Amino acid sequence: MKSDNWYWVLLFLSGALGGIAVLLSAWGAHGLEDLFIASPRDRFSFNYATNFQLFHALLSASLVFCMISSGSRSILLLTSSISLILGILLFSFPIYGRIIWGYSDLSRLTPIGGICFFLAWSLISAFSILKIIVTRKSRSK
Repeated sequence: MKSDNWYWVLLFLSGALGGIAVLLSAWGAHGLEDLFIASPRDRFSFNYATNFQLFHALLSASLVFCMISSGSRSILLLTSSISLILGILLFSFPIYGRIIWGYSDLSRLTPIGGICFFLAWSLISAFSILKIIVTRKSRSK
């Protein structure tokens, strides 16, 4: 796939996952009340999953917008955005499956999703450090 197409695919996925987070959050607040009365701890987990999904979808979209607007072809930022989307799928969706459908077999994936989130944030930091180094080197010439 052409590298520019990746930006649009990632932007689509970020937007879709952000929208799904909003819908799931509303459903959790209004449609799953009986479930959460029976298990208050599940409300906390569900809210945590929707919050993480929304925040990381927003970050992914922001990274893509930065790459598009700056014309950057940074593999670090591209990989970070991919890691954010994988993190959402591996962290939030197993929590939804456990709470909504009682399917807990995927729960072991949530730590991998957390690692994907950590990797994404670390790649942003690495990108920033590299930019500082490159800027300093170009100023010293």
